Amino acid sequence: MALSKSPVPPDAQHYLVCGTDNCKKNCQFYCNYCHQPLCKQCRDDHQTIPETKNHKVVHYKQRKRQIPVEKCKIHPTKDIDLLCEECQIPLCSKCTATKEHRGHVFTDLEVVFAEKCSLCHTEIAKIRSYFEPTCQDLKKETARDVTEIKKTMEGIRTSMKAEAETVKKLVDTVTSDQLKQVDKIEQSLLKILSGQNKKIDDYINYLNDLISTFYGYLSPSDIENLTFALKSENLMIQPMPETFKPVPPVFSAGQYSKEDVEKLLGRITVPNTKPENRKIKPIETASTQLKLTGKQRKQDKEKPGVKQTLSLSSSLTKVREYKVPGVGGVYHISLGKSGRLWVSDVYGNFVQADLQGNQLQKIQTSGGSEGFHAVTQDGDLIYTDRDNKVINRITPGNTLTEFIKTGDWRPLSIHSSHINGDILVGMRKDREAKVTRYNKTGTEIQNIQRDNKGQELYITPRYITENINGDVCVSDYNKNAVVVVDKSGQHRFSYTGQGSEFELFGICSNELGHILLCDRISNTVHLLDQDGQFLSLLLTPQQGVEHPRSVCVDDENNLWYKRSVGSELALYYLLSNIRLAEIPGGLDTLVGGSNAVGLGVVLSSSIYITYCLAMYYHMYGGYINTLTIRTQKGNNTAIDRWKLSGNQDITYCLNMYYHMYGGYINTLTIRTQKGNNTAIDHWKLSGNQGDAWHHLSGVTLSLDSPKKIIIEATKGANYEGDIAIDSIKLLPLADLADTGHNFFLTGVSSKVLSNPFFYLGSARMDISLTDKMSLVFSTGSTPSSSTGPTAAHRGLYYKFIETSSGAVGDKAILESSRAFQVKTYCLTMYYHMYGATINTLTIRTKNGNNAAIDRWTLSGNQGDVWHHLSGVNLPLDSQTKIIVEATKGSSITGDIAIDYVELWPFACP
Repeated sequence: MALSKSPVPPDAQHYLVCGTDNCKKNCQFYCNYCHQPLCKQCRDDHQTIPETKNHKVVHYKQRKRQIPVEKCKIHPTKDIDLLCEECQIPLCSKCTATKEHRGHVFTDLEVVFAEKCSLCHTEIAKIRSYFEPTCQDLKKETARDVTEIKKTMEGIRTSMKAEAETVKKLVDTVTSDQLKQVDKIEQSLLKILSGQNKKIDDYINYLNDLISTFYGYLSPSDIENLTFALKSENLMIQPMPETFKPVPPVFSAGQYSKEDVEKLLGRITVPNTKPENRKIKPIETASTQLKLTGKQRKQDKEKPGVKQTLSLSSSLTKVREYKVPGVGGVYHISLGKSGRLWVSDVYGNFVQADLQGNQLQKIQTSGGSEGFHAVTQDGDLIYTDRDNKVINRITPGNTLTEFIKTGDWRPLSIHSSHINGDILVGMRKDREAKVTRYNKTGTEIQNIQRDNKGQELYITPRYITENINGDVCVSDYNKNAVVVVDKSGQHRFSYTGQGSEFELFGICSNELGHILLCDRISNTVHLLDQDGQFLSLLLTPQQGVEHPRSVCVDDENNLWYKRSVGSELALYYLLSNIRLAEIPGGLDTLVGGSNAVGLGVVLSSSIYITYCLAMYYHMYGGYINTLTIRTQKGNNTAIDRWKLSGNQDITYCLNMYYHMYGGYINTLTIRTQKGNNTAIDHWKLSGNQGDAWHHLSGVTLSLDSPKKIIIEATKGANYEGDIAIDSIKLLPLADLADTGHNFFLTGVSSKVLSNPFFYLGSARMDISLTDKMSLVFSTGSTPSSSTGPTAAHRGLYYKFIETSSGAVGDKAILESSRAFQVKTYCLTMYYHMYGATINTLTIRTKNGNNAAIDRWTLSGNQGDVWHHLSGVNLPLDSQTKIIVEATKGSSITGDIAIDYVELWPFACP
């Protein structure tokens, strides 16, 4: 079935008319200030009129979309132009001063709308460039599979018929042999009976002769004959000959059944093997969520140049504790919006509180020691009533309604999906248990009760959650196991601890797909990966953990933990997951350099919030002084918040190439271990990565003399699990300082790439003064159709040569402006060369006034895809420059783009 066609968007109209009165020419441009489409002539006129010459005129595709004009219902004279981040409500500027919104953060509604538009364009581009073509590829692969299946089944039919014919011939042969044996036995028995018949005939003849003799004796002719007869023994009759009745053979019918015949003919079976997932080529840019919360916008998760991946860490810092009144001991926590949370105890007391511990409302329920409540995507609270066998809902306006009736089943645990809003409920009835999935409206859509062998999956599904991959994870109290099934209900794995006694309570997952669960016996919180592999103990008795009952991770990566005794909630922050770029305002000013004695960071922000700052630091040398973090308000004395002095462990960078290709690839891990301490994982990758060498561009490792590096490859289920590594390099980060290489650069950021500069790793490249064109800083699609990328390879930004104007052969040139050490460097980058008139992209080096030397060049249309230049060796020194040059083709379909350029201080492997 073909994919459904979506309505044609406004950008795809065949002919756009200029918005100027009486002008019917084709619209190519747009005035963001006037919100008016313009043709080329009207654009030129628009930019010469004094009243409009300073207006921002852009290509029509890059226009700023106009939000609907609507008056505020509370302040009718004011337009709605702001968005309250906490309440997620559009309002006017006058509403910001009201009591309801005092202290909240507000964003320009046009900015929010522009962000959504940009994200929508990005997602549309992904669908058209990746998802739809990939689906068509899958359809083609499915069609090939149909042909292959039909061919296979026809072969099976032919084999079965041939096998049946062979068996039939064998039956005929055996039957013929047995019939011949019957004939021989018959002949033998008949011969015996014939012999006996002859003996009887002879005896009858004897009797007849004897009778004649007796008659002769009766009429003797003389006395002598009479005397002879009287003395003769012939008067004795011989006994009759003995005969016997032959025993005929017995035919025993064959003992056979349908199964015996099937064994003879062969049996067709379907292997009990999990079908191999179809290989889907990876998308080159991570999927961007369309629905952003206020907190996500504040954290700037979509800022260019910020890598949106997290690192695993067992390092937690306790931020603060909250005392919640009205509960005897917290058994479950549900996090709501606007900094509010719901907690419950074993007695059914159910309390809503704010982050200061103030009780907002209290409900008495039949719930107990299970996760019987959750907050939905819409902000509604839902909770189970096991006695009345219903699920209740409380709206943000505190309206209580009966939401779902569960029939004969007693609902225990509940979870609202963050993926699609579905509701998962763990239930019991008599000695049965199951998990039922409902949609947002309360309609039952799935029941999960048994595995593929018909065995019961659950006994008491006390706590339930959903992982980022759609897995349903249940903490089953009486089974003493975490039972995980996929979204279709197929059992994936069960986790029963690390060999010691195990008693499970609360469970949750984080945005990495890790599973966190509470073990009351060992007083720990276990951390698993999404395949059930044990990673570490996240919380232990050494951190004050006692009888853990509930655990959850919020949108800001805070970890909430609760023990069963008392009403205090502990809040932890996973320090390794903090991103500097999430600080509102960013790091605006950086004072000092490689030769500076002091380093100062000025953080400017008008938002009064308590932040948690994390960073990497390097303090290596014999004369290390002091690194300090302090805050300063106005002209007041600065307050030291953190300080460190003296030489610290050396931080190294490990990079290598790896190859993980096969149907049963397991895991490749890089970890460090100090003495007999538990090893720490720094990088891990599992599964088939395709038949290609991949470059691990850098893993930072803090090392000292007793610490060792471990690279571990784990064997898969069979021989198709070979893992290979090559060209391993370990360099101190101090050796990388000459390139200023930033290992966390994920694209080209507007804060580090603005004309006339180009970002190379984190080294700057000045645009040459001799070029006739420039490489344009851009996001999204290039202005011309049928050429250029639709999005950056990573992040949001890239650079390209705009070929809508200029002459054939014009060049856009980037030159490095810094001095390099005398060594061979390795340059890598991504390039995009799509269009009918693509010319040439060249990388060369130039020493002083000598002629430039081409190191790499490529010409012509390379298709609508980002390609990876895996490495070009560049011999450099203080007098040699790097030149990246793009040459214009013969028309507008010649846009060449580059992104994610990196320069490594060693030769390419």
